[in-house]
Amino acid sequence: MNKYQDHKEMSRAMNGKMILMLIGVMMVFSAITSTAQYGANMFIISHEAANGTADYVNALAEVGMSIGVARLAGAVFLAVSMVEIFVGVTCIILQNRLDKATFTRKLVIGLLGVEIVMQIFLFAVHLFNPGRLFSSLAMPLFLLWASTMLCRLAKKYPDRKYAIDTKKKEQQKPAPKKSLKERAMVPTDVTEEEEPVSENEIPESVQESEISGHVDSPEAAAGPADEE
Repeated sequence: MNKYQDHKEMSRAMNGKMILMLIGVMMVFSAITSTAQYGANMFIISHEAANGTADYVNALAEVGMSIGVARLAGAVFLAVSMVEIFVGVTCIILQNRLDKATFTRKLVIGLLGVEIVMQIFLFAVHLFNPGRLFSSLAMPLFLLWASTMLCRLAKKYPDRKYAIDTKKKEQQKPAPKKSLKERAMVPTDVTEEEEPVSENEIPESVQESEISGHVDSPEAAAGPADEE
């Protein structure tokens, strides 16, 4: 049961870490290519309309927006893009920090509040877009879900610093196997402990030389003479 519980908690930590990283990257990309771009376009439209360009004046008249409101909308878009970039980068940096999960969750809740206020403002100035509403709220909700999972693990393990301890994984990795080239470079003059050789393993040539040596020795030859 303990192993199952540990595996379940490890899976939660991994899911929370991956969601914070992926959604954080997506949020930074969306803030640069979408939110900040909207703000820059609103400033360009308001500037051209103030200079009397007919196309931009007609565009503002069609949506019922004044030049001042267009500038305000551009400032709101740029401010929200900065908040999104800050929260996204923070989630990427603190994705594996279990001790900072509460701080990350508070940032995400603040971002969600900013997005809701922005959508209310856009609805008031006739710039409301249902597609943008989904993208603005979906990513903070995913981040809130991931940070909540990490907060639960942080409450259960208050002394734990990282969601996934990569140092332990590196220590548990088996030693890399040596390649054939590395094995060939090992010095061959290393002497190994000699094992006792049994009589059955002695070569026949050695045994015959020992027998002939005993027969041809002076002691063996003097034996029959003494007996006579």
